[in-house]
Amino acid sequence: MNKLSYYYTVFLFFMIVILTGACFAMSIYDETPASAETKIDSREVYPMATPFAVMYTDNVQGNAYSEGSVFSFDVKLRENVSGPVESFAFRVYLNTNNLQFSPPVLAMDLKAPILVSPLKGLPPNQYIDIVSMTDNINTLFNPSLCRIRFKTIKKITSPYIMKIGEAPPNYAIVLRPTAKLYTTFDYTSTNPVPGFIETPTPTPKPTHSPTATTTPTPTQTPMPSPTSTPMPSPTSTPAPTPTPTPTPAPSSTASPTPTFTPAPTLTPTPVSFEMVVNHITGRETLTPEQIKIADLNSDGIIDAADIVMFILNGAKL
Repeated sequence: MNKLSYYYTVFLFFMIVILTGACFAMSIYDETPASAETKIDSREVYPMATPFAVMYTDNVQGNAYSEGSVFSFDVKLRENVSGPVESFAFRVYLNTNNLQFSPPVLAMDLKAPILVSPLKGLPPNQYIDIVSMTDNINTLFNPSLCRIRFKTIKKITSPYIMKIGEAPPNYAIVLRPTAKLYTTFDYTSTNPVPGFIETPTPTPKPTHSPTATTTPTPTQTPMPSPTSTPMPSPTSTPAPTPTPTPTPAPSSTASPTPTFTPAPTLTPTPVSFEMVVNHITGRETLTPEQIKIADLNSDGIIDAADIVMFILNGAKL
């Protein structure tokens, strides 16, 4: 095999591989999943109708602000010129601290069951989805869709809004035969919910200022005329009183001579042989006077030598 044939063979091999891969990829891309064929509410199935309609709230009834009261409002359709309505879906927002949804939802012009989802979202600002089944015989373009009821849990002291909007993945309006209708939402009738009566704040009565009292003009008191004070006549000076002669003090009495009481004779404190032994062994302490008596060898220390002297003297002092 020459070089040209070799390169030609390699080229054909790679072309066959590339074409095989491309055919396999196209076959996968053209397959339609089974789920897509049964996907009724998918946005890729229904063609979008060009005209649009408005879903709106209307006809609010009942007291929406008093504790324990029940009120309702209707949801309707207007401005649809594309065809009769087959089904609808929307979402209602409510504050669950103040309101409680009261089922069932009343169907009006469409003769089809209406489904209601559980409460969704984080309290207290939650919502419910309301979805109708299909009505294949309706001929109305702008029907009244349904009536919704709510119960007021506690007295509401300020105006509030009941809002409606889309409930994905459901379409707001589906027309016959199976065409989506672009829909906008209008909740002017429930923004705010009518019926709020503001409690008037009592106006305080004006306080009358007291009438100003005229201060009387003070009357000037006339100053008294100065009166001349007569000078007193000179008085003669009295004669001096003679000073009395002092009485001589009595002579002092001689103090008695003090009597001296003789000092008591001190009896020497006896010291026994046992007391000396106890002093040396630390079981008893002699007084300085007793130490002087017991120090028989006069060396200033009470020790064994003194005990020997005690023995030699017959253990007597």
